[in-house]
Amino acid sequence: MPEDRKLAAIMFTDIAGYTAIMGTDEDKAFEMLKQNHAIHEELITKFNGTLIKEIGDGTLASFHLASDAVRCALEIRAACKKQDIPLKIGIHEGEMVFADDDVLGDGVNIASRLQEVSPEGRITISERVYSDIKNKSGILAKYLGEQKLKNVKGTLKTYEVSSEPTDEKQKKQKEPLPKNRIPYYISASLLVVVIALVIWKFIPESSTDQSLPEVQEKKSIAVLPFRNDSPDEGNEYFCNGMLEEILTHLQKIKDLNVKSRTTSEQYRNVAKDLKSIAEELEVAYLLEGSVRKSGDDIRITVQLIEGNSDDHLWAETYDGKYTEQIFEFQSNVAKKIAASLNAIITPAEMKRIEGKKTNEIIAYDLVLKGFDELNKYSDSNDSTYIKSALLYFDNAIKIDPGYTDAIISKGHLYMNLGMYDSAYYYAEKTIELDPENEYINTLLGRYYFSMGKWDLALEYFKKSIELEQNKYWPYYMTGIIYLYIKNDVMQGFRYIDIAVDKASGEYGTFDFLGLIGLAFARIGDYEKAEEYFLASITLRPSCGWIDFYAASLLYTGKSDKCMQFLDSISIVSDCERNCIRGKFLAHFYNRDFVSAEEILEQYAQAGYSLRTEDSLYLAYIYSKTGREEKTTSMLMNIQKSLEGQSSDSDDWLIYALLFQTHAMKDEMADALIYLNLMVEKGRALSMSSDYLKVNPISEKYIDNPEFQLILSRIEAKRAAAKAQVDAMRASGEIDL
Repeated sequence: MPEDRKLAAIMFTDIAGYTAIMGTDEDKAFEMLKQNHAIHEELITKFNGTLIKEIGDGTLASFHLASDAVRCALEIRAACKKQDIPLKIGIHEGEMVFADDDVLGDGVNIASRLQEVSPEGRITISERVYSDIKNKSGILAKYLGEQKLKNVKGTLKTYEVSSEPTDEKQKKQKEPLPKNRIPYYISASLLVVVIALVIWKFIPESSTDQSLPEVQEKKSIAVLPFRNDSPDEGNEYFCNGMLEEILTHLQKIKDLNVKSRTTSEQYRNVAKDLKSIAEELEVAYLLEGSVRKSGDDIRITVQLIEGNSDDHLWAETYDGKYTEQIFEFQSNVAKKIAASLNAIITPAEMKRIEGKKTNEIIAYDLVLKGFDELNKYSDSNDSTYIKSALLYFDNAIKIDPGYTDAIISKGHLYMNLGMYDSAYYYAEKTIELDPENEYINTLLGRYYFSMGKWDLALEYFKKSIELEQNKYWPYYMTGIIYLYIKNDVMQGFRYIDIAVDKASGEYGTFDFLGLIGLAFARIGDYEKAEEYFLASITLRPSCGWIDFYAASLLYTGKSDKCMQFLDSISIVSDCERNCIRGKFLAHFYNRDFVSAEEILEQYAQAGYSLRTEDSLYLAYIYSKTGREEKTTSMLMNIQKSLEGQSSDSDDWLIYALLFQTHAMKDEMADALIYLNLMVEKGRALSMSSDYLKVNPISEKYIDNPEFQLILSRIEAKRAAAKAQVDAMRASGEIDL
């Protein structure tokens, strides 16, 4: 007997008390059955379902999507209620077995039993269906508890489904009244209040608008986290891999605006309706999906949803074995989405979308597992995941030595580990096998950036932009080079702004925010810089951004606020060294040398070594407290160390420190030479003038005309740059 198996949402309906109706009024019963059949036939077709068969007064239907089954059931119930047909419905998601002309399986049995326990006029669903529809707009579900169903092992969690009320008064009645709650913990820290204000500032104003933002009118889409329906939780890597593959195909299409994976990741396991998600992500469409892997049996279902209406435009399903056919399915989904959104796919893009990765499905599976290990590393910073990922990629290459996805992934991993020669080796290997590989440009851009070969890095990042228009990273790195290396403020901010737009919610990662803050600090816009620094620290207290935030406060005369911040952040971060040093600088800049030295002693007692800058400040403290011999010997060593670092350096701080070293030795001519070098050889846009203005060592030069002229040159460049950025922001050219 030939069999066909598939996963489906299964709906069983039955007319309650039909036998009794038949016994009392046969004509009424037959008319009811006729009306019931017409309602089912029309609405099952409307929701892309299949009417499998009628069983007496009951019907059995299947749907690709649980949400379609539930919405169909709601409309069937409403239509039957108008015709006084006492219907009850059960829905379950599971496996159906088609054998000749019959349909069997546990899924069918459970749907039938749910219908049996469902009260008249009600729709009862299983937990599996509930997990699919809990975020859907217009659908409400109430937990009924666990039930023991006939001929079903164990108990089953059941839910009752109803439509969301359309009357506004009904909605308001359902909203719980606000309750006064006493917080379990009340923080006395100023940081908590400030962080709350920063979070508020970063909430998009459009999120309160009831209509979709204008950007949603574009060909924009987000791919939501796929649901893993596999019986083995260990197959989560495969579920995430399918999402990533489809997303990557979409990102190859220039005519689409595709949100990044981590932007959508925030909605994993979040109970929120799809329209709200589309509004928050500012996209016109959403792609949902579910994956089931059991051995070599695979089922992947994706559905395209219009964000504004929550309408399901179409669904695509792959049912079969884990073979190379899965590549065709992935590319077909991307092409079908592009067609639905009227997006143009160029011949070059089509070639990349349809290109096969490998003929070895085992190697492909190993690469998916390697990517999953890298995601775990990103979440935990545990280096054991990197080693595990490398092992997966190595084994994939052993199976298929020409598998460039595995090869180039090793190259990026070695870049992350700072092993640049190894990274370049795998970049060359990729070019040898696939000269047109679109991902090689990002790897080479990263390599040349790390080597300080800025023009080559810029060349490759721009090539990456041409091939990966929907990826924010190459835009961001291009912006960094223009802003920090080329001193081209307008170009730098333009690229960073595009990167922010491409990354959407992802740009909230702490490093991204911190670097934007640094960009504003370099043009002297400390108000914006402080917002971004603090937003970065809010997400993850990173020691480097704590340093920059503290410095921005000190350069603008907010030493008390800086001290309060450092006290509060030291409680919640592992940045003791940075917090102690920040307090030292606050006291030093305030000319409280006794307190500064005491804190520096704490710094040394905690086992931290002094930076060259700190040693210079300590020497100055010695000079101010009558310990000239110590000052003289320290200055000799500091000068020697700095002069060794100054050759061909573009770090303004080295020249600023050499200026201060010679200033302390009353060597005015040499001091001013290094001050000029700070501008000429150091990067023109910097915080150097503010740094020198607050620094006690510079005091003796404050009235020196040449000193003032040099600082005015720096400030003129910064003021011009800030004016450019302000004009771009005012015109709407950038939105930072």
